[in-house]
Amino acid sequence: PLTQVMQVIKNLRLFEFEQKEALNFSLLDVLLENGDYLEKRDQLLKQLSDETELCWQFIDEYIDKAKNPDLFVAVLAKFWKNMWNYIYDSQILTEERKDKYLNLICNNTEIEDIINLNKDKKLQAYFAEKKDILRRIIGVPLERMKCIIEECGIVFQNINTDVCNEELLNWIFDERYFDINIEMIQCIFGRKKPEAMENLLKRNYTEIRTLEYYSLPMHIYLNISQYIENVFLKLETNTEESLESVLDLLKRVKEVEHACEIIQKENVVLDDLNNCYSEVLQEEPDSIKQVWNAWIRNQKLKASWDNLFKYWNKFGVTEELLFYIEYSIGQLEIDECPENIDLSIVEEIIKSELGEECFDRFMNCVPKIECTIALNSINASHVKILIVKKFADFSIQFAEDIKRFHPDLYVLTLLTNYESVLEKLEDYTISSEELEQILISEMIDDTVKIRFIEQKAAIPYSSSIALYLRNVGCELTKEIYRNAWKALEEDQRYALFLNQIQILSEDDISECFKELGEEYQKFADRTHRHDERLYDNEYNRKLVEHLKKITYITSFKEEFKEVWDENSHRMNRETWLRCRIKQKG
Repeated sequence: PLTQVMQVIKNLRLFEFEQKEALNFSLLDVLLENGDYLEKRDQLLKQLSDETELCWQFIDEYIDKAKNPDLFVAVLAKFWKNMWNYIYDSQILTEERKDKYLNLICNNTEIEDIINLNKDKKLQAYFAEKKDILRRIIGVPLERMKCIIEECGIVFQNINTDVCNEELLNWIFDERYFDINIEMIQCIFGRKKPEAMENLLKRNYTEIRTLEYYSLPMHIYLNISQYIENVFLKLETNTEESLESVLDLLKRVKEVEHACEIIQKENVVLDDLNNCYSEVLQEEPDSIKQVWNAWIRNQKLKASWDNLFKYWNKFGVTEELLFYIEYSIGQLEIDECPENIDLSIVEEIIKSELGEECFDRFMNCVPKIECTIALNSINASHVKILIVKKFADFSIQFAEDIKRFHPDLYVLTLLTNYESVLEKLEDYTISSEELEQILISEMIDDTVKIRFIEQKAAIPYSSSIALYLRNVGCELTKEIYRNAWKALEEDQRYALFLNQIQILSEDDISECFKELGEEYQKFADRTHRHDERLYDNEYNRKLVEHLKKITYITSFKEEFKEVWDENSHRMNRETWLRCRIKQKG
């Protein structure tokens, strides 16, 4: 009976409520109902908060039997600050049992005590982990639940909205007590704009910007870095954002790395560099440079002279600008380069490391300038193109500078400007090796090459010069012929002899025959008329035909001779040319 319990409480001394023997359901019921023994009640509750197995077993059983479990939990929370941590970490309690304690706490405990129970953020964690948490706490009064969410800073990670307090749900959305992740964004769209659900995976930010429910966009704008990391970049399929949306997002980014990742991810092409602007990044010029470079590195900047000049005006010639020119050169060739461009950019490109082919095409696009840049500051491939395109005024000094700084291009310089060179050929130094390069070039014809040989070939001729002259396509002077003849071996002289025979007199021909093979040496004797024979082949037939034309011989005719062939073991017929050599008259 109650009177007996009251008598027990009265007789027990305060320290005895610290002992396990004091754990009694009826005793606790009376202590909670009666305000006369608060000190003893508090001592018992302190004992219950010691987290021993016996005390927890008592609490868990008492909850189901207590006359006033609401009051019990509310008062216990004041003494046991770790109560929810203990419940949350328990491996024995079912979720249903944990939900029972959660509801008792939320419904009855003072807000200040609930804040203390959340000291390790485990109350927040429980709300975040359970998708159906709104169904589980549906019995908690609306205003009280709002207060708990506000004071404990509860942020919902994912919400199942099938069974919930609609007013609380809308309040959570309106006041932005939700995490920025794809699940919560889908949850909001599912209620506010369900027809856009599919597009959220392809153009997430574009759909958010057009959502008429402004709480979500505002939440994202205020936490833009979290959105970029948790949603925008994580969605692999989110590559179809509009250019307008990408530029809007870039205006809001706070980290240049995010800006570069956004550009890399999206399938958009920036039409105008000036449209890519960020007040935050603008404070650091290098940040804007990194963003512009990202557009270029990903080949997502529209090819245009306008973008080329805008980048150059701000950052000069960089590796990225050179790459931009390389991938844009086709369109730049189609578009017309503005006539009033700052020619300084051309000079900087000349001094750059732009690829040879692209540099050649670029120089075809821009206005011709008077190149006054020191040759030692230009790489060889660019100098070569400048020489061929005659961007620099040619002079002896220019040729000497080329020979000094780019010796491999000296011959090209002479050949490109050969008309000027030939006017004062004596003023140019040309080595044997350089002369030989001139002779194998296809830039000038043989008559021009002979001019070089006449003035610059060292005597005796090198074998390379002599071999070139054997089959040259024009008539030589006798002096050049004789020098070439002397430089050739006997077996090499035949081609020169027949190729230039038209410049030789009969006496010259006779002297040449003396220095050829034995069968030809007989043709040198012109002291009397006599017949000599040559084997009939293409060379000898052309030779005797010319000899007859100039009457060195008076006639020739074919003769046939039967010869035994050891290989085929049969007789073969050979054709010979019998020539009547005229006596020198």
